[in-house]
Amino acid sequence: MKLKKQIAVTLCCLSLAALLAACETNSGNNNTTPTPASTTDVKNETTKQPDSTQAVTPADNGSKNDTTPTADPVPSPDATTPDVSPSPTSEADVSPTAAEAASKDAFNRKEFWANSYLVWLPAFEAGTAVSKNSTGGTYDYITISDVTAEDITSYISALKKSGFTENASESNSNGVISFSADNYNSWNAVVSYDGSSLVIGSGFREKDSSKNEAEEKAYKTTLLQYIPRFENGSFSRYSTSDDETMNTYAIYENVSSESVSAYIGLLKNAGYIYGVDEGDDGSVLWYIALNEENFECSVEFDGSIVKIGCSKYIDD
Repeated sequence: MKLKKQIAVTLCCLSLAALLAACETNSGNNNTTPTPASTTDVKNETTKQPDSTQAVTPADNGSKNDTTPTADPVPSPDATTPDVSPSPTSEADVSPTAAEAASKDAFNRKEFWANSYLVWLPAFEAGTAVSKNSTGGTYDYITISDVTAEDITSYISALKKSGFTENASESNSNGVISFSADNYNSWNAVVSYDGSSLVIGSGFREKDSSKNEAEEKAYKTTLLQYIPRFENGSFSRYSTSDDETMNTYAIYENVSSESVSAYIGLLKNAGYIYGVDEGDDGSVLWYIALNEENFECSVEFDGSIVKIGCSKYIDD
């Protein structure tokens, strides 16, 4: 009996020892450091995992790109700096300025303008001044080349705005432009363009009541009413023949060749363009022509005197 009790105690102790040994084994397994993987395993694992550094475009990643750039950013060009410098403009594309035009003048245009009767007119700055002329101490003229029709019509508008609106006559036809008018105190402005050169003149129109009345009568009661009125120089007299031609002529003194050329332009614009006989030898200038109604005009200029006439043409 005593032996059975010893065997039972011994078995119980062995069972308790085995149980404690098992607990220690389990606790040791939990605290053990895992064995590192081999190099081959690491390579295989890397290959299997997706590349987290692959570039992502803004479109793929919304408005934000988290990818770190592999190179410094290239600065964008300054928006205010043009990529290409403008090509130089050719001389033909550049309109000459007033200063450039003045540098080509044959004389000091500004000085002449300020010290002549032209001082009463607005300055004309376009073109190239080629000559100047004074007549009888009553008129001054300037001749200008390299001008356009637009330059001239703009200048005529400036004359009107400055007060040259009385006794005005104006025409613009077939490239020939002419204008004549007085201001309120009898200063006269003349503009004449024949298609190549421009003449601008100014002078004082002396008021003589007796001559003015005679001139008015001549242009109202004789054949002179069928031609443009001559607006320059000083009216001297008129005369009418008593034959069937009823030829009437008027004489003006202190006249320049430029003003006569301008008047011939008026005659042409008025229709006196048939059977033309004209000439200019430098001092003597003339023009004779018919209109469609068979009225004949005549202009004879010599020195500073011009004779202007109109008559019925009689075909012999």
